[in-house]
Amino acid sequence: MDEMGEFGIRVNLFNFISTTVYKHYLTDQPLPLYWINQICIDQSNISERNAQVKLMHAIYSRAELVAIWLREPAQDSDIAMRFLGGRRMAALSWFSQEGRRQTAVHALSRRLISPRCLDALQALSNRRYWQRIWILQEVAFAGRCVVYCGDQSITWEQVVRFLRLSSIKSKDKEDHFSIDLSPMGRVASIATFNNAASPLWPQSLADLLIMSDPSKSTDLRDRVFALLALASPNSKGEVLEADYSKTTLEVFEPVLRHLMSDALCMGAGMVTWALDKALGIRIGSGIEELREEFLSHPRPAHPLIAPLVALDFAALARKEPPGKLRTALREWSPF
Repeated sequence: MDEMGEFGIRVNLFNFISTTVYKHYLTDQPLPLYWINQICIDQSNISERNAQVKLMHAIYSRAELVAIWLREPAQDSDIAMRFLGGRRMAALSWFSQEGRRQTAVHALSRRLISPRCLDALQALSNRRYWQRIWILQEVAFAGRCVVYCGDQSITWEQVVRFLRLSSIKSKDKEDHFSIDLSPMGRVASIATFNNAASPLWPQSLADLLIMSDPSKSTDLRDRVFALLALASPNSKGEVLEADYSKTTLEVFEPVLRHLMSDALCMGAGMVTWALDKALGIRIGSGIEELREEFLSHPRPAHPLIAPLVALDFAALARKEPPGKLRTALREWSPF
């Protein structure tokens, strides 16, 4: 809030508020009470941000509805939204659930889904929103989700219904559903698992980092903080907590130790796997590649490399590191 008592918001949030308020005005429905992080959390107050991250599970699980805002219409998004919430999609879904053969389902889909509609569905699935790291817990804990794009809206169940249909593979070389729906599909799979008889959560932090690898965040620390509500304690019963007063290196050093605690319990070979898969440090399957990756980065390059100096490379490799590595560790170590 500025000196004039005015609170500025981003254009994207303004568009969402104006669209939903106008829609409720037209239908004469009472305006719901929204929780919006950008407004409800003082982003300049570190203590408040830390406390609110811990409350995210409760906020989303207790909400009557979680709104997913895909921004303004573009690339025929109205066509995609109307199809997902329309009778053709409902008919296809019913037809596929009646035990019909794959070839019959795909034959009907060719009649009901035009190439233009397929392109629109592809574009909708590739919207940047689906890559947000925070959406994973928003969807995982929500009891009810509604997806908005401009003035169009559909239920989350309608999204999942289409993705299940598109997962039916045809033996035809020209598969009608040979489009990439993975950005939206990855998020939908999380919600589907979470609502199953055996919920997906909590998961190990290593598994969560792997699942969320394609996700994006403007603050690298959120690659960890956005997953903590979904994560189980490590093998020692340790639980990480969000702390925005820490630097990126200070955040990732305990994360690496957290991962190593589980990896070492599973065997020495799992250590490089945890680093490679979970944190995206492409080190291959052996300690020699780990050494080369570490030594090839001029100080202080890769934001995840420096915390590696806190690890006991000798224990991981089960042998004494060579003098070159030992010297490098001594020069790099900030701990």
